[in-house]
Amino acid sequence: MKRISRYLITEFGPPFFISFAFILFLLSLSALFQVVDLLVKNLVSGFTLFRYFFLLLFSLLPYGLALAVLIGSTLTFSRFSQDREFLAIKSLGISLKNAVWPFLFLGLLLSLANLGLLCFAQPYGFYQNRIVFLDVKVNPTANLVRPGSVVTEFPNLVLFIPSKGKKGMVTLYQKDGQTIRTISARKVKLVFRSGKPCLYLQEGVMQTYQSQKVKTYQRLSFQTYLFPLPEIVARGGRPEPKIYEMSSFQLLRSGTAKAKSEQLRRFSFAFAPLLFLLIGIPLGIALPRSLWGITVSCGLVLSYYFALTGIEALTRVKPHLAGFYFLPDAVILLVGIYFFERIE
Repeated sequence: MKRISRYLITEFGPPFFISFAFILFLLSLSALFQVVDLLVKNLVSGFTLFRYFFLLLFSLLPYGLALAVLIGSTLTFSRFSQDREFLAIKSLGISLKNAVWPFLFLGLLLSLANLGLLCFAQPYGFYQNRIVFLDVKVNPTANLVRPGSVVTEFPNLVLFIPSKGKKGMVTLYQKDGQTIRTISARKVKLVFRSGKPCLYLQEGVMQTYQSQKVKTYQRLSFQTYLFPLPEIVARGGRPEPKIYEMSSFQLLRSGTAKAKSEQLRRFSFAFAPLLFLLIGIPLGIALPRSLWGITVSCGLVLSYYFALTGIEALTRVKPHLAGFYFLPDAVILLVGIYFFERIE
C-alpha cells in the first residue's frame, strides 16, 4: 500500500514541476518583454532588471503553485486511467480512495506552503518590485545621460554631452573640496558595473588642479577611462506599502476593514492546492485523455479566478462582505467531495 502511494506521488512530480515552470513563464511573459525592451535600450542596469524579474516571479509563486497542482494531478491520474493501472491496483483488493489518500495530505502541505507565500513572500515581492522601479524613477541616470543635454542633477558634477551629428567633446566638471577636475572625451557610452552607472570615455584628457595651489595642476591623456557616476540623492524615504503589499502581521496591526478583507482573501486562496487536488484526481480518472482533462481543468481555473475577481471588486466597495471569498472554495470543496466519493 505504501509502495503504491509512493509510486503515485513520484509520478506526480514531473508533470507538477513542468507545469509549475511553464505557468510561471506564461504569467511573467508580458513583464519579460518589458525587461528585454529596457535592456536593449540600456535604460536600466542588468542587475536591476534581474532583481525586478526575480521579485516578479517571487510574487507569482502562489498562482503558479495552485495551477500546477491541478494540471499535474489531472495529467498524472489521466495517464494512470488510460494505462489501466488502476485496474491492476483494484485487482489486488486495494481501494482507489485508500491509494490516493496520501495525495490529500500532500495537498494540505502544499496549501500550508501556499499560505506562507501569500502572507509573507508575495507581499514582499510586490513591495520590493515597486521600490525597484521607484528607485529607477528617482535616480533616472540612463534618462539623463542623453545627447544634446547638460546634466546638473549629479552632486558636485556638471556633464555636457553634444548633440548627435555635431562636433564637440563630452565634458565633465567635477569639484571635490578644493580639487577641481575637468574631463573631456570624444566618445562616451553609459555602462553599468556591478549595478552602478558609469561613463565609458574614449580618447580624452583629464585635468586636475586645486583652486588655491596653481602648482598642483596635472594633465593626463587617456584612450579609455571608466568614470563612476555619483548617486543622485533620493528625496524622501520609502513609500508606505499598499494593502496587498503588507504582510499578514502588518495587516493585523492595521486592523482596518480593508486589511481584514485582504486577510480573508489570502486565507481563501491559500487552500486552493488542496481543493484543486481534490478536483484533479477524479477528473483525471474520469477523463483518461489528457487533452480533455486539461481543457476541463482550465475551465475550472478560469471560473474560480473570475469568481474571486468579482468578489474582490465587490469587497473594495463593501469590505464587510469579504466572507464571500470562501464561496468559490465551498463550491469546489463540495464538488470535489462528491466526485471523490465516487472515485471507484
